[in-house]
Amino acid sequence: MFKVDMPLDELVELTDLDSLVHYLDEKGAVGSSYVEGADSDSSSAFGTSTSTTPSTPPDPEYLNPKQQWQNGTSKSVESEILDLGPHGIQDAFSRIRLDFERHAAQTGATAFWSKVYPDLNHVTTGFVCDAYRKLGCDLSTVKAGEVVPQLTKALPQHKHLLAQLQNILTDSGLLELSGLGANQQLIRTTKSVNSTPTETLCKQFLLQYPAYAPDIKCLQVTAPLLAECLTGQKKPAHLLFGDARNFEILATFYAKSPLLDAACRMLAEFVASLPSFARNNGPLRILEVGAGTGGTTKYIADYLNRQGVEFEYTFTDISQALVNQAKKKFKHHSNMQFRTLNAEGTPPPDMVDRFDLVLSTNCIHATSSIEKATANLLQVIRNNGALCVLEVTKNIYWFDLVFGLLEGWWLMDDDRTHPLAPASFWDRSLRSAGYNDVSWTSGDTEEANTLRLICGFKNERPGFRQVDGVSQPQGRLIKRAGIPVEEVVFKSIDGLDLSADIYFPKEADPPGKKRAVGTYDY
Repeated sequence: MFKVDMPLDELVELTDLDSLVHYLDEKGAVGSSYVEGADSDSSSAFGTSTSTTPSTPPDPEYLNPKQQWQNGTSKSVESEILDLGPHGIQDAFSRIRLDFERHAAQTGATAFWSKVYPDLNHVTTGFVCDAYRKLGCDLSTVKAGEVVPQLTKALPQHKHLLAQLQNILTDSGLLELSGLGANQQLIRTTKSVNSTPTETLCKQFLLQYPAYAPDIKCLQVTAPLLAECLTGQKKPAHLLFGDARNFEILATFYAKSPLLDAACRMLAEFVASLPSFARNNGPLRILEVGAGTGGTTKYIADYLNRQGVEFEYTFTDISQALVNQAKKKFKHHSNMQFRTLNAEGTPPPDMVDRFDLVLSTNCIHATSSIEKATANLLQVIRNNGALCVLEVTKNIYWFDLVFGLLEGWWLMDDDRTHPLAPASFWDRSLRSAGYNDVSWTSGDTEEANTLRLICGFKNERPGFRQVDGVSQPQGRLIKRAGIPVEEVVFKSIDGLDLSADIYFPKEADPPGKKRAVGTYDY
């Protein structure tokens, strides 16, 4: 590109086009030969761009409707528009909506809240206590009943995180709140601070819960330097993205963390089942927003290829550096395109009404407004299509010690008190954004109700209603002996509802499988 080496700690400070031009001018690069969209092989730094540019210009092939792909092999024939029918995508989602526990059993994500999280929280609390001590407040020396001083050395930009650290210490029983409003103070309790070194706690956790190595290793990237990040001595973006080893740890977390892995498997089954609900043949057009390290991309693309699903996949992220990395990572996938895209900006015209499904994994929460971001994405979805986000809907404290150090984590200005919002908030936001139907995955366990797939559909589905402001099917979806059953009202006579039980398979059928239909006369 400009043939200029840009260290990540300098790159992350460039927040708009003017600052980039000024930077390049100082390096003597303005006026250099530049081909827009070309890769820079000399750049090896990872970064998090905060550019508000909606998208880079599309590749010429992207605008060519005669290019069709199937399982990585291109064809020079006209692509038929896939017809999913008015409610096919809703029907497909209903089939997998209660399947989280099945996938959790395969990835080891069961009993996360009852067994794993308490010990993980001990580690998290240990790191917070370490940071307090480094910043001049050793909680082990503060006497019970005394007011805990504020961390005045922390930068103002971390005010939200500081409040969350106080919540962590309060929930751990080390602190308690006293007073109301402006007179509220944090008081030290009688509970002792764990004297075990945090590094030792991490080792003990790894030995007891090896499946959660991706989680604890991700926490260890930033948490030992929490105090230094809060004071500006260390830059969290550089720690996470500027070091190749740490970047790989982050990518492994997104791909292999048991909870995320279970949800991603459920997502893959949902996506792969869509063609079986279609009325014709044609490629499934998928757009991924905030694709980041490409963990979800790889899993979905590989799964679709194994299932023989015909698809076109557009990888997007706000960061050009991550898009460039994806181009290299998926260079052998000829059915994939790569672009920058900001969900908070207006989508480019060539994307409007193009995609059957828009995917986003742990991304949309990091926007100023879920409603505004999803309203923008609604524009790129075809009439029978949907937006499907994979999001954590319950606060997991250790996330804040990693992602809470990044500016994008706290962008929200839409009445959320924390970036991770409950499903009911997503329901209200998506409906306000213009989606006519909203549904999400659920289950009998706390794990199933922590990490969810949340779908906003362009078409309204008959038979659904709102109960207490939450979208619910008219029938009750329950499990009997582990089998999903939906009780639906199919007819009303003089005020009397006639109901029927619909039994669903325990596992979704592979694409194209047909089932016999029988009738019973009496």
